[in-house]
Amino acid sequence: MIRSLLITLAIFSSAFAVEKSTQQFVLLSLGKDQKIATFALNSKKGTLTPKSSIDTEGQPSGMAVNQSQTRLYVAFKGSNSIATYDISAEGKLTLLGESMIGEAASFLNVHPSGKFLLSAYYQAGKIAVHRIDPDGILAAEPSQFIATDEKAHCITFDPSGKAVFVPHTRPNSIHQFLFDVMTGTLTVNEHTALLTGENTGPRHLWFHPTNGFAYGSNEQGCSITAYRFIKGMNALGKAQTLTTLPPEGFEGRKSTSDIEVHPSGKFVFIANRGYNAIASFAIAADGTLTPIEHTPTEAVTRSFNITADGEHLIAAGQQSGNLAVFQILKDGTLKRTSTSKAGINPWWVQTISP
Repeated sequence: MIRSLLITLAIFSSAFAVEKSTQQFVLLSLGKDQKIATFALNSKKGTLTPKSSIDTEGQPSGMAVNQSQTRLYVAFKGSNSIATYDISAEGKLTLLGESMIGEAASFLNVHPSGKFLLSAYYQAGKIAVHRIDPDGILAAEPSQFIATDEKAHCITFDPSGKAVFVPHTRPNSIHQFLFDVMTGTLTVNEHTALLTGENTGPRHLWFHPTNGFAYGSNEQGCSITAYRFIKGMNALGKAQTLTTLPPEGFEGRKSTSDIEVHPSGKFVFIANRGYNAIASFAIAADGTLTPIEHTPTEAVTRSFNITADGEHLIAAGQQSGNLAVFQILKDGTLKRTSTSKAGINPWWVQTISP
């Protein structure tokens, strides 16, 4: 009797754990609305349902989550701060603290150790390091601030977290640093910067999980570049650049924005603004790219994010104010499953499975 009850409870607990782990939410920063909205994602239907929203004093922009997806870090314009939020199992946000920076961060990224948040500052031309305490709350002030160059648009790491890269759209360069996780400090790599070519505008950079490559969006160049990570130098080398536009081209105003590698490592996706399409590429075993297709998306898609299970891509139209949900098919093509009204000036999309 007791043994049967324990087995029943174990099965119930296991089922509940699976159900909880498959909950997926989409967090969206709405700059002009001064809100952060939470939507529930129905994975079977590929639809979104509004769950909750919180009002903010500043204009929320870039976001990042910790590895356990229990803390959300949000950059604010106006207040020039970075806030820490608790994420509940239902995707509800609760403010835990705010760090006054004095500059508006354009990009946030949590170090693989979970102990630091690194940030890039587009207008100020700087990067910074913040410590994260054991409760997941950001330190009140950055422990390090480094001036780099104009338009520092992104900051990211190789999978080990030892090498740090900062794409700059104005000088057409990717600055290269080393990170000491014991001291939490950045130092300039002796291979200081990789020049990407005139009028390319390297914007965002995403590392492949296993193949030793990184893939970057070129804002002005409307192209994607595959970079080989040279481990002995902790530096990048250009391997291949392809257009993100269709073969017939596009004559209107255009630029790329976000980029992301699929969790499987088989595909990479990049958003085109003006042309308003997401370009998908297949990643070969040698790290090189082959175009797959261009899928129409919302007008001026600034940000998108792929769910952890790799099944959906959610894109925000900065001009349309809509969220589009795409199913990612096995061949790397995208199928739109729903479109939802989101708000004014959606800036950053973050999917979570708390």
